[in-house]
Parts: sequence; structure tokens; C-alpha cells
Amino acid sequence: MSRPQPRRAPALGALVAIVLALLWPLAPPRAAAAEGPAVALTAASLIGSGPDAVLVLTATVANTTGDPLHDVQLQLWRSTAVLRSAAALTRTLAAEEPPSGTSQAVEPSNTAALTAPDASLPFGTEVSGSASGTLGGLGLTRTGASYWVGVRVTARAAPDAPSGEVAIARTLVTVPDAGAEVSLTSVVDLSAPPRQVKGDLFVDDGLADDLEGRLRVLLDAARSRDWVVDPALLAEVRDMADGYRVRTAPGVSEEGTHADLAQAWLGDYDQLDPDRGHAGLFATPDAARAEVVAAATAAGEAVPDVDLPVAAVLDAPAATTLAALSDQGRPVLATGLDADAAPVDVGGTTVVPALAPTDLTLPASLADEPLARTAVLTALARADGRQVRVLRSAEDVAIDAATPDWVRRTDLATLLATTPPDQTLGAADPTTGLDEATLLRVEDLMAGIQAYAEAAPEADLAGLPEDVLARAASRWFADDPAGRDAYLDAVDTRAGFWALDAGLELSASARFSLAGSSGDYPVTVTNHLVDPVVVRVVATTDNPQRIRFVPAEATRVEPGSSTALLLRAEASGGGVVEARIHVESLAGRRLTADEAIVVETTNFGLIGWVLVIGSAVVLVTTTALRIHRVRAATRAQKAGEHG
Repeated sequence: MSRPQPRRAPALGALVAIVLALLWPLAPPRAAAAEGPAVALTAASLIGSGPDAVLVLTATVANTTGDPLHDVQLQLWRSTAVLRSAAALTRTLAAEEPPSGTSQAVEPSNTAALTAPDASLPFGTEVSGSASGTLGGLGLTRTGASYWVGVRVTARAAPDAPSGEVAIARTLVTVPDAGAEVSLTSVVDLSAPPRQVKGDLFVDDGLADDLEGRLRVLLDAARSRDWVVDPALLAEVRDMADGYRVRTAPGVSEEGTHADLAQAWLGDYDQLDPDRGHAGLFATPDAARAEVVAAATAAGEAVPDVDLPVAAVLDAPAATTLAALSDQGRPVLATGLDADAAPVDVGGTTVVPALAPTDLTLPASLADEPLARTAVLTALARADGRQVRVLRSAEDVAIDAATPDWVRRTDLATLLATTPPDQTLGAADPTTGLDEATLLRVEDLMAGIQAYAEAAPEADLAGLPEDVLARAASRWFADDPAGRDAYLDAVDTRAGFWALDAGLELSASARFSLAGSSGDYPVTVTNHLVDPVVVRVVATTDNPQRIRFVPAEATRVEPGSSTALLLRAEASGGGVVEARIHVESLAGRRLTADEAIVVETTNFGLIGWVLVIGSAVVLVTTTALRIHRVRAATRAQKAGEHG
């Protein structure tokens, strides 16, 4: 994909502030007395414009050598290599070797003494100082470019020992072009790891910590930025706000104590500008499976009072995921793509490539510090001309807040209003967020939940199967499989979804004698679950023409109790018949295994013999009368012949 060229903008003001990288040395401290001090860049700024603009680098040096250090000084260094294109930046950031440069001591301010001539820096202490220089004096005169700059630390092991380099720190500095415009769209992702097992019950109290910490910072940041809210988070915070319970052990919970935090957070959330808000996918799933997207969509639509346009925040989405979203009109902010920030159309879905500041891969030459990420993000934004960021943490917000003033902030609606070109994205290998074993477990759990919901309608589990699938596939669990297992274990244990066979017990005699043409067969249903169930006992036979059971009425069984009922059997023939009996939901879902019984019509044989004997008597009598008539006719005939 071709990257956009910088666009023209009005001239900049006189003061340009750039917060750059906080860095530690490239190599770890060396052992024993040869170990060098640790140096970190703590601040950097560019004051003014043009060749006379002054670059100021502030660093802290900590003596970790084990001995005092003497004549500790900072010297500016820089590389004059001009980094203008995104390709050039990508190459230098991917390089295994750190950038090279030369020290500068042309201007007096290029060097700063950190210790007095007659003083030393004792072991275990630190000292800070600043070195500065004009861009013209440093030879960094090309605008609209980024440069490697840094500080070189020199010191003496003893007052009369030679001075030498003991540490170095480096970063990127970006010099804006007064004629180019750089735009930035920052989107706050209001989401959190799933914790709700079902209504009013949470797997732990971690949401309270988030509401007081990370989610509070993100909510404050959303006042001045675009934002996407996870409907699952809204559902959980609302549930928490009106009272909730926290699971402490399998089958055991206690009342939660942080409803006030949820109420306060919701109150501030309601003050956000809805014109800058979007509703994300339920539980922010990390999956390439269409069924996960469908479940998240259905679960999100079931959350009330989320009157916002839809969007999605996904990591390296696969083509199958984008295809599943194509008929929803839902734009996707996608991290982990090999693309610049220009929106593109992928099979009918508008995809906006984005960067997550704390997920950005830094080169080995830069320490993993927020200021280093700010420097890299700023350089990439200038090279691309635009940038979209997804803010998920307090650190992300701090990095975003350090963006220099010459970067123009734009809103997401304006970005999405452009007509994107068709494009095939080069994405990272997508993961489902669920391995095959976990997916099978979730599918079994969903089936069990559906069965439980049908058996126990008062448990209010409507829609929970979709909730569970979306939550289990949440990207918050991508690097936390133990957290996913804990969530699934809690759902499993809460209602015994996995063991309806054990939760519902059917007791009945293995043999039933039918005394007559009809009779009642006693059975008992015991409910070991935590919710009342409404079920039906169903019996079938292998010869319904001879013996059948009348369909039973619905039966309610309270938790921890048993209900006895009678099944009506009717016979139209005699003999022995095998039957099967089980419990099922009113929707016809089987909830227990079959119990085999033998049905015998014990009195039907006597009735049969009575009928047979009666028929024989009738036959004998009829036959005797006929014989008598035949004999009488014969005698009359013979008498006539003799007469």
C-alpha cells in the first residue's frame, strides 16, 4: 500500500514543544568495578523554529559502578542522517545495530558539567542536567524530518584518571515542516476484561479496581477525544451499580461493596459527547470466527440504552471476521496491520489501520518507556501525514497527551466520512483468541446454558450463550488464558450447566404392572440445582399400539426439593412391553438420560380367558342345536319314506 504524502498547512508559531524518549543505556551495566552508570533521558524540547530553534535534552545519571565518579559531563551527540519517509523510519527502527552519531562540543551549551571540579558522584546517587544546541549548530537543518539525537556521558574513575565515555542514551527528534499538515485521530477504547458470570454475580471484584484506576483515566480522556464503548462493560457497570455479588469460592459468593464506584463512573459516562461515541462489539472479541462475531453482535444488541453508531476495535482482523461484519455497516479500527492510517474498503467493511501506543514494537536501541514511544509515534505520524491511535490504558493516554502541538487533531467522524478505496490488507497471521480445545469447551458450555435456560426459565439466562462465547473470545484473555479459564470455571460452577443430568434426578420403579386397561405410574423428580425448574416427564414404549402413556403436564420443582407425579398408562392389548422414561424441557430438549422400565398388563389375561370360554360355550351350544335340528329333519325324512 502506498503511503500518503504530507499535505500543506499554514506556518507554525515560534514555540514548538516535543516530548521525546526516556531511555536507558543500550547495554546492561557491566560487572564489578568496570560497570558503567545508568543514564536516562527524562525530557526533550525543541524551542523556536528554523535553524535557530534550540534542542534541549535533560538526562539523569545514576552511579551504579560501585565507586565514586569524577568529572561527570553530558555531551550532545547526533546523527545527520535525514529520516523523511516511512520506509526510512521503518528500516532504522528495525535495525539490530544502534544508530551511530558524533558528539558535539561546538557551542558551550553542547556540554554540561554534572559534578563540580572538586566534587564526585558517590556510588548509589544520581544527578541530572541538560545539554542544548541550535539545530543549525548541530547540522540538523532539514525540516520535515526525524533525526537520531542523544547524550554521551563521560567521567573519570579517579581525579587524575583519563576521561572516557561511560554511557550513552539516544532518541528520535522530529523537526516539523511548516508547510506540511499532520493529522491525528485518537480513540479511547472503553472496555475491560469480562467478569460477569450472570446477572448480579461477578467472578471477582477486579472491575472496581478498573473503575477507580484505568477506566477512570480513560473516561476522563474521552471528554476530549473520540471513544468506543464495549456494551459488555456498560452492562456490567450498570449491574454493579444497583448491587452485586462476588464469587469467593465454587458455589459461594458475598455481597460486593463498590456499587458507589460504578454509580459515579456511569454518571460521568452519561456526560460524554455522544456525537464522538461509538458502540463496539460486545466483549471486544479477538477472533477470526464468524460465529464469534455473530454472538458478539447479538449480545451487544440485547444491551439496552446504547444509542450510538456502531464500530469495532479489533487486533489484526482476518478476512473471515471482516466478511462477517460487511453487512452491518460497522467500521473497524484495526491494530496490527501493515498499512498506514488511511481508511480502506475490504469487502464492504471500512477498515481504519490504527496503532496502540503500548503495543508498538520498539527497537533494541530504545528503552521501553512512554517517552520513547511518543518519539517513535510522532516520527511515524509526520512520515505518514496522519495517524490513528487506540488508547486502552493510562500509559496510552499519557503518551497521547505528550503529542506536540504542531500535530492537528481530527475526529473519527471526519475520517470515516471519506470514501475509502478498495484494498486488500496485509495483516499479521490472525488468531482466534480461542484454541480448539477451549472452543469445544465453550460450545459445550453454550449448549448446556441453553438447556439450563429452557429448564429453569426463572434463572434469566436468555442470551447468555452468546454472552459467554463473546466474553470467552475477548481479546483481554488473549494473553491471559488463566483469566479465561477462571471466567469459564465460574460460569460452569454457578449453575451446573455441565451437569444437568446430575442436577435433575428421576426416580421410578423398573417394573410397572397395569391392573386393567389403564393405570397410574408413580415417578419422582428431584431438583439439585440452584433454580426452580419447569419440566415434563416423558415416557415412550416400543409398542404404543398395545400400551401407551398419556403426555404429562408441566411440573415445577423447587431447588433442593422433590415432586412426585403420576403418569397415566393405557392398554389396548395384553402382554409385556418395554418403555423408556426421561425428563425434558417444555421446548422438548432432553435433560436426563432414559430410564428403562418394563410394563406388564397383569389382569388382561383373565379377561381374555373369560372371553375365550364364553365364546366356546356359545360355539358348543350353537353346534348342539344345529345337530339336534339336523337329526330331527333326518327322522322326519325317514318317516315320510315309510309312510
